[in-house]
Amino acid sequence: EAGSNIHLTIDSEVQRAADDTLRATPTGRGAAVAVDPRNGNILAISSQPDFDPNALLSADPDEVKNTVVELPEFNKAISGTYKPGSTFKPIAGLAALSEGRVGVQDAVYCPGYFPLGGRNFLCWEHKGHKSISWLMALAQSCDVYFYTLGLKSGGAAIERYARAFGLGSKTNIPSLPEKSGHLFGPETRKKSGKSWYDGDTLNLSIGQGELTVTPLQMAVAMAAMANRGTVWRPHYTRKIVYADGSPEYVQQPERLRLVQARDEAWDAVQRGLETVVSSGTGGGARIPGLVVAGKTGTAQNPHGEDHAWFVAYAARPGEPASIAVAVLVENGGHGGTTAAPV
Repeated sequence: EAGSNIHLTIDSEVQRAADDTLRATPTGRGAAVAVDPRNGNILAISSQPDFDPNALLSADPDEVKNTVVELPEFNKAISGTYKPGSTFKPIAGLAALSEGRVGVQDAVYCPGYFPLGGRNFLCWEHKGHKSISWLMALAQSCDVYFYTLGLKSGGAAIERYARAFGLGSKTNIPSLPEKSGHLFGPETRKKSGKSWYDGDTLNLSIGQGELTVTPLQMAVAMAAMANRGTVWRPHYTRKIVYADGSPEYVQQPERLRLVQARDEAWDAVQRGLETVVSSGTGGGARIPGLVVAGKTGTAQNPHGEDHAWFVAYAARPGEPASIAVAVLVENGGHGGTTAAPV
């Protein structure tokens, strides 16, 4: 019996690039997701290590048995939850800039640490970044700048913007068993009957603490960062052409929510993300002839080496961004050297 034809949004070249480059990373473990910021189309979704589904159809029972035994536990792109690390800083920055708590020219002095409550919260650059303001703070991922920004904007504002981008909620990708991650902030903490402290705000402002996300969520969030606030429901079906001649089903873009922020705040964050790639930690993703905006991240991992992150979007000059990506390399260390090239 003839079946219906399902046309996917997946771009085979993007998918191949995601698979091949993830496999070639030092650990060969992680996830990559690519989304079209104009409509929520998924262009690629990769989880490594993966498996060859044809092996399950083998006439050799031993091959089938070995494949089942070695089957990856879950799809890291949609079910793996990780601390976002510094890839969260653009969201924290948008909250502070849009709420008027900091200005792009406001300088912060970074000696390499931030004292609070008898404890020093360290910057990744132990020598310090000295005097630094928004653009270079994002480009160089200065933790002390974002500690200061976080205290000025407050944990509640940062949590509110994170929720608007969809963090802590499932993206509602059709028919896949995704995880929602965990939102971190005063309101979430209050629901669990616990108090919120300034130290928590510092951790939240650099994407640490109890905040966890999936690579799919971060790709969707970066798509919203590219299009200035529209959070699309991600989907992978473009249309279905039915064998019986019934009218074909065409997938329409579905907006889940809208991030409200001032135009000057969007301008500042997008300029900052471009600076990350042009002259900051994301230089490994620079592509001649394209406008690439992104953010690297190194996320603490209590079970071993740090995870490497890179999130980005890209456009041809003068055109809207047509791709947003999130890459996570498990135990990959620094995002700029391991995840950005993917």
